[in-house]
Amino acid sequence: MPESLKLEELPENLKRCCEAILDKKAIATTVIDVREISSVTDYYVIASGASGPQLKAMANSAREVIKGMDADVGVIDGDPASGWVVMDAYDFVLHLFLDETRELYAIESLWKDRSTYLYPSEGLPVS
Repeated sequence: MPESLKLEELPENLKRCCEAILDKKAIATTVIDVREISSVTDYYVIASGASGPQLKAMANSAREVIKGMDADVGVIDGDPASGWVVMDAYDFVLHLFLDETRELYAIESLWKDRSTYLYPSEGLPVS
């Protein structure tokens, strides 16, 4: 069973982005550490929203945080109406899903053997 990540181990930009989507009531925000196995990114962040408008608000909030980082946003793809938005911030890739789309694709299962950190839905850090 993989170790759990600790909040203090996560990069500040990643934490700011997670806090931004949690402010928009993101659900089940999960950070997956892929540093040892991926040449594409260091972390995947996966979160859910209950509706297209909520996904749009989460994506807009995350985009503002990413724009404020030293690096530009890589690729932003998807449409909240489709149920899946992907944002590449180079050091991390953010996947925003509608609940049913997240369940359908179950992308967390691709990295089930990696260390993770699960933010509580209220946005307060887990000890």
